[in-house]
Amino acid sequence: MKFRILLFLAFISAITNAQSTKGITNEITKTYALQNDSNKVISLLHLSTQYQEINHDTAIVLAQKALKIATAISYPRGKTEALFRIGDNYFFINYKEKSKDYLIKSIDNEQKITSKYWTARSYRKLALIFFSEGNTKKAQELESKAIQIHIARKDSSNIAQCYNQFANFFKKTGQIDSAFTYIKQAIEIEKKLDDQRALARSFRNLASTYLANKNQEKAEYFYKKTLAIQNTIGSKHERIHTFRKLGELYTQKGQYKLAINYIKQGIQISEKIHLLRGLPELYHSLSNAQELNKEHKNAFKNYTKFIQLHDSIQFKDEKIAEARKENKSKVIELHQENLQLERTIEDQFINNKKRKILTFILIIVLIILIGLIINAIKKKDLIQQITNKEKELTKQLISKDIKEVQFKAIQKITNNQEITKERIAKELHDELGGTLTAVKINLMQISEDAEMNRIIESIGEIAKTSRFISHDLHPPLLESSDFCSLITDYLNHFFNNYEIEITTTLLPENKINALASNIQLILYRIIQELCSNIKSHSKASKIDFQLIAHTNDINLVIEDNGIGFETKNISLKPHKGIPLIKEQLKVIGGEIEIESTKKQGSAIYIFIPTNTTSV
Repeated sequence: MKFRILLFLAFISAITNAQSTKGITNEITKTYALQNDSNKVISLLHLSTQYQEINHDTAIVLAQKALKIATAISYPRGKTEALFRIGDNYFFINYKEKSKDYLIKSIDNEQKITSKYWTARSYRKLALIFFSEGNTKKAQELESKAIQIHIARKDSSNIAQCYNQFANFFKKTGQIDSAFTYIKQAIEIEKKLDDQRALARSFRNLASTYLANKNQEKAEYFYKKTLAIQNTIGSKHERIHTFRKLGELYTQKGQYKLAINYIKQGIQISEKIHLLRGLPELYHSLSNAQELNKEHKNAFKNYTKFIQLHDSIQFKDEKIAEARKENKSKVIELHQENLQLERTIEDQFINNKKRKILTFILIIVLIILIGLIINAIKKKDLIQQITNKEKELTKQLISKDIKEVQFKAIQKITNNQEITKERIAKELHDELGGTLTAVKINLMQISEDAEMNRIIESIGEIAKTSRFISHDLHPPLLESSDFCSLITDYLNHFFNNYEIEITTTLLPENKINALASNIQLILYRIIQELCSNIKSHSKASKIDFQLIAHTNDINLVIEDNGIGFETKNISLKPHKGIPLIKEQLKVIGGEIEIESTKKQGSAIYIFIPTNTTSV
């Protein structure tokens, strides 16, 4: 048992050292605190997907751990996705044979279940591998298998992605007309689905196809359309690639200043989100554009950065490859030694029946196992780290029950608050509102002089305010299907008497209106809190409000041009401001990001999952 715990802790330590982000250890600890093994698999695969953009080696380790658990509990769907994730990440770090092996295993495993989604994705990834190896015929055959599965499933989004991949195959083989045909089919599907993220990728593919056809004007037009969509949906990773493509296009056209500007924007985003892969190419493109623009000093400086980054990434990849080979050989040696040790123990157990001899043998086995662990770990300080992590994990597991009680308490408090607000709102609307309306009608029948008219108007305003407070406490439209109208009316009424220009974007309305009632209610409360903060503190004259629903999540973005604030100075008082919003988001698994600088406005980003959330 101790041996398993030590290996598990060594696994956590290895991931921690491989990843610069400090939060991964906490995420994994939370995953292992889950009681349900199926949920552990899902959580590990979600983490693997997150770290695919940051570190492929970390993503592989997480997916392998998910695979081990899914295999142990006979969970075919989790095993299939884990095999695909491992193969997908091996493809990105150019381990093509390993990638093929895992993708084929993913296809074979999904034969046990009815869904063929991961089979189709594996076929598409295998098609890319074979195409990169020059086997165009095999690539098109696999892509055709994938699209047949997507057609049978009526999966329009993935059908469009297949069309784009076919277009890339034809483009690289010089069949430009066929490439145009497939891309345009993909664009038609994505417009019907209103899938802006996928549409942006198709426009970029169309632009590169026009560029391959030597039509620079069309290429420029569609690259800019791509960028316009990506700016709207806030896709940072996608924008980096588009900025680089625009920079290369303007370099070809001889518009070097424009090229330099776009490439610098790509570099700025890459460095901000710490995305190192692709950064060397950006510095290389920038150096080339500056050299052509006769900025020789800057060109030399950025070419030096390109060399340094390229060499450091290449050196890192080589070290990772060496570490993999070394670890594999150590695992084989350890396995062989364990097998030999097992045979020795078995022989001694059979040939020696006396208790003293058996006890002696068990002691020897224990000593050998400890020696193997120490030999594999090598460093003394690592043993201390493992011991500390074991203690930390034990404390976290003990406090798990306390955290569950706290979470349930938060849910209960939130529900009680809403029940109280609903009761007060009903009393305001039915009793106070009804009473004021009756008084107004009676006064209108008494007299029509100017003073009485002013009193009647005042009572009307009080009744209107009473209704607004009632709706503010418990929005009646939350129980209907027109959530978008509720949000729009609230924003217009709330900022009606203030000189604030507000731009509202809610897309697509049918998805927003179809959100679960608990998500609508918490979104509404968060919007109330943020609007109150803006009105009280920001001194803004413009507000940009965006609520965008995607397939599996919904994003709320509120930006203003006010005085801003230092994020480190946010009040820590519970049930107020940002801490209150964080408490509300915790109930539905949401997250919040804040970008603000004094005198430069602020931006609040809210991310809420919509496919697994439940209160």
